[in-house]
Amino acid sequence: MADVEVSFTNNSSLLQEEMEKRKPVILEACGLEGEKFAKKGSRVDTGRYRASITHAVSGKGAEEHVYRDDNGKQFKETIAAVPEDEQAVYIGTNVEYALVLEHLDHTIKNAISNHMDEYKKIITEGLKKE
Repeated sequence: MADVEVSFTNNSSLLQEEMEKRKPVILEACGLEGEKFAKKGSRVDTGRYRASITHAVSGKGAEEHVYRDDNGKQFKETIAAVPEDEQAVYIGTNVEYALVLEHLDHTIKNAISNHMDEYKKIITEGLKKE
């Protein structure tokens, strides 16, 4: 009988490292997609609410968001930083009446919950071997 030698190599740390590198790109892509769906489904009067919808990804510092409503009026807001350890993407707005509109229309909630297949596709593509 022949001798058989079997060896195993644990590459889990390399896999973990590769996933950590890809995570910010995947979160950014999901944020852009969620922002797009929220804007598409938003109620429009002046366009300010729609234009104000944005996203923030963990690990980025506070950013300035400049947008215009449909009448050309410019608005500026600071998007709060999302802590690095959360490894998340936030989609939202800072207009005063956003909570009322969200309660009535569920714009942002629907942008997430009604498009899970699209987010799964983004995540799957982002994790595929290059």
